[in-house]
Amino acid sequence: MMASLGGLILLSLLVLGGCAGAAPTPRPTDYPLHESWPQLDIHWRLATEVGTTRAAGLVVRRIDVIREARLQLIGLDGTARIVSFSQPALVSWRGAWDAEPFAVALTPTGTEQRYEVRVLSVQYRDGAR
Repeated sequence: MMASLGGLILLSLLVLGGCAGAAPTPRPTDYPLHESWPQLDIHWRLATEVGTTRAAGLVVRRIDVIREARLQLIGLDGTARIVSFSQPALVSWRGAWDAEPFAVALTPTGTEQRYEVRVLSVQYRDGAR
């Protein structure tokens, strides 16, 4: 009985300690940049380093039958022509959560005036239309 009580107390302390040290879950409002697409909302932050530009954030599905999406970071010049782009990033929804993190990076050409995260494709769960 005493060993069970001690184990229960230890387990409770571990659970509480693990929760206290966990980082807060990011929310869409934590990001300064936002893009809306018909089926998805993208919330992101841009970081530029020497030779690399990165976008990281959350993609939120508007309908729960979306299984996955491919996102891409693009760099646009002053005439809105695409001058750089990242490899597509796959974002998958496996559970009930509608928001999933993503990260993409590209090598800038030096002529970019702005950046966008775009949706390349959306896949639906089997049987969904």
